[in-house]
Amino acid sequence: MESSSNKDFEQQEDVVQDNIPISIFQEDTTFKELGVCDELVEACNRLNFKFPTKIQKEVLPYGLQGKDIIGLAETGSGKTLAFGIPVIQSLLENPQPFYAMVLAPTRELCVQIRDQFDALGASVSLKCCVIVGGLDPMSQAIALSKKPHISNYYYHNLD
Repeated sequence: MESSSNKDFEQQEDVVQDNIPISIFQEDTTFKELGVCDELVEACNRLNFKFPTKIQKEVLPYGLQGKDIIGLAETGSGKTLAFGIPVIQSLLENPQPFYAMVLAPTRELCVQIRDQFDALGASVSLKCCVIVGGLDPMSQAIALSKKPHISNYYYHNLD
């Protein structure tokens, strides 16, 4: 989407980009200005994330400083990148396997989060896996034996 003035931007709340209301994007700020490293800025551009969303603009500066974040925003607002970018950037600064575990309340969300991490980390060889309770433990053990950087975890008690 072409950049527009703030006045035009605020009046375009009904326009959507990738099924996200355009009004949540903060076109006055770039990922680079928020402190995101060049590799991840390029990854965001490749994924067509040109400008941070409101939640990303608010939490990225804190997350990139290593501070804890509690963010509340609607579905589709960019929360995964808001916490994912700081995790991956920190991993780039201190490479090691088993770097982070992301807990999610549903299997579907685990997979969606993994997909976002995979896409964002593709150019830096990020390895992720999903561990889900109630599924074949052997295939999941094999995935963990490959020493992923990020594990997404959902435990489902079948009792």
